[in-house]
Amino acid sequence: MMEMKKILFMTTLLLLVLFCGCSVKQQQMQDIDSNINQLDGTISALEEYGLKKLTFPDIKGFRLHDIYWVNDDSILVILNDRTSKNRADFTKRVYYTTLTDIKPQLVYEGPFLGNENLKRLKNGDLLLSGTDKALRIETQTFTVIETIQFPEGSFEADISYDGKKIAYVNDKGLFVDTIPSSKPILLFERIDSEKEKKAPTEPKWSEDGQILCYAVIGNEPFKYVFVTPDGKQIFEYAIEAHGFGWWFGDDQKFVSVSLGENFGMTPLLAVIDVNNKAVYETEKDGIISIRCQPYRNHVLYLQSKMDKLEELGHLTERLILFDTAMEEEKIITPDFKYIFSYELSPSGKIALIGNYDNPENEYNIYLIEHAHSFEKQ
Repeated sequence: MMEMKKILFMTTLLLLVLFCGCSVKQQQMQDIDSNINQLDGTISALEEYGLKKLTFPDIKGFRLHDIYWVNDDSILVILNDRTSKNRADFTKRVYYTTLTDIKPQLVYEGPFLGNENLKRLKNGDLLLSGTDKALRIETQTFTVIETIQFPEGSFEADISYDGKKIAYVNDKGLFVDTIPSSKPILLFERIDSEKEKKAPTEPKWSEDGQILCYAVIGNEPFKYVFVTPDGKQIFEYAIEAHGFGWWFGDDQKFVSVSLGENFGMTPLLAVIDVNNKAVYETEKDGIISIRCQPYRNHVLYLQSKMDKLEELGHLTERLILFDTAMEEEKIITPDFKYIFSYELSPSGKIALIGNYDNPENEYNIYLIEHAHSFEKQ
């Protein structure tokens, strides 16, 4: 009888172990399924918009900062040094890579101040401009062949697409000069008195070099002014507050924005037709900004929304492609936590640096292969 009790006890114990094991295993499978479902939810949200994450090597001490298209199959990626504390020693790295084979080639490493601006010169070289200098990059070997120092005391500058003229701003005002320097021409003198304050900023050459656009800030409404290289005024346009403005590639139109609702203003996207002296304003939603040059009639802009700020603790940001000719637009990304840099390629590809849902606030590079087909136009 005692032997039978032992057998029953052992059998019961074995069944309990098996049952507990199955329960643990079942819970593990449920956890795995849950994780997969969460992951699938993330992937589908990105895939729905055709976003593909690009695996760019992690470089110790540096963080993704800016991205530019070289052509439809290759990019320049700029990284910031996270360890720099002294502004004068602020180091950046510039890498070149193709998209078919991600093998970053170091183009430049060293001090580089300010927000960058990349343009392709008429001879095919790339020009990467900062606050105090520009790097001229040869596109066969992707090496820096010239460092162009901006005039002493200047804190903003733009070099024309033929590489022969420079417009720059210093404490005295806005100047235009040749490269190399000959005799600077003062186009706009800065005014800083108790009664009146006016300062030029943001000089930008049209691609043909025949028109210079600059902005004027002060105690009067903000405005853009369009002049010939010798200073003859063509047109001007006033707008409430502003984001950066950009030339279209036709040398006739310019686009800018009024930032929007968190500044107590109506968000507007304004296309300025300089030749015809006309402005076309389109009312938008949220907080809007433009950080890259348009292509043909298409403007890529960033929309930031505050409607989920209390819930999420941050704004939500997404990219929208606006056809200025048809007055139609298309949302081309899901909501990101933060989008830092974005660029539109000639065929309609888009590259961006952003944080989609990373809790550590790390950035990634994303590509959109077919945001829009420009071939039909």
